[in-house]
Amino acid sequence: MRTRNHTRLAAVLVTCSLAATAHASPPSSAQGKAPGAKAELIARAAPPVSSEPRAPAAQQLPADMAPFVMPTSAAERASMLQATEAKLDTADVEAVEQAFQVLAQLGGADSAKIVVARLSRGLPPQLIGAALDALVTLKAPSATPVLLELTLHRRWQVREKAIDALGSLRTKTAQPSLVYSLDDSSAEVRNAAVQALGALGDARALPALKLAMERGAEGAALAVGKLGGAKELELLLARARTGEVASVEAGLHAMLLRSNFPLPHKLKIVNELAKVGSPSTNEVMTVWAQGWEDGDPRVLKAL
Repeated sequence: MRTRNHTRLAAVLVTCSLAATAHASPPSSAQGKAPGAKAELIARAAPPVSSEPRAPAAQQLPADMAPFVMPTSAAERASMLQATEAKLDTADVEAVEQAFQVLAQLGGADSAKIVVARLSRGLPPQLIGAALDALVTLKAPSATPVLLELTLHRRWQVREKAIDALGSLRTKTAQPSLVYSLDDSSAEVRNAAVQALGALGDARALPALKLAMERGAEGAALAVGKLGGAKELELLLARARTGEVASVEAGLHAMLLRSNFPLPHKLKIVNELAKVGSPSTNEVMTVWAQGWEDGDPRVLKAL
């Protein structure tokens, strides 16, 4: 199978002239939108994605083409982009997946534009993940509108993947949509939204994240620890004092490791956990001390 996939990938990555055949597949809706407040919110966060013209018809490629070599000229790159874009409209799932991989390797705004255009025309759910992986690799801000639309997809797996991509791209304008997704019907989507908000690093998300933590969302305490200040510290310590240190350990540890978190607050974390004196708090501090490397030595001494 590996040899077969290598041959197929090599076939996608050609720079020679290709013989065209008409096999363009009809577009299908990738968005599956649900009307309501979130759709309005997304419309304000990013402009709508305009439809792109369909890529050239699918092309037959020789099975014995040479392996991929990064193009060395603008003409070679243009030829490779054209051949790869044509593959995105075939009915061959493997060929489409490999075409997205090629575009990610080529890099550049032109590659990102092709991926965004194909997503906007609609993809089967099993191919959306490959497209989103390519956009994350390409670090393409132009992907924001289509990613926001996909947070409304009818399948939770697609919504989760789109949210992961927004977090990886650290798309600031996505924050309102991510906050909205904290109320998603899927726990996986809610957890993805928590992690994405933590990655964005905007403290304005703290009220929503604290509510998510109260509801038991996975990763919420960590996100609060990454973004929070003195008030959030008290919230985490209050839980630790009642014996729930395991539920807030990640958040407290994140505060200890933050370079912008005041030293008195860090020492307070250690002192308060020491006062609790339970086996669980002692174990947590022991683990922190054993893994302490580049942090403040005064905190290590306190631990």
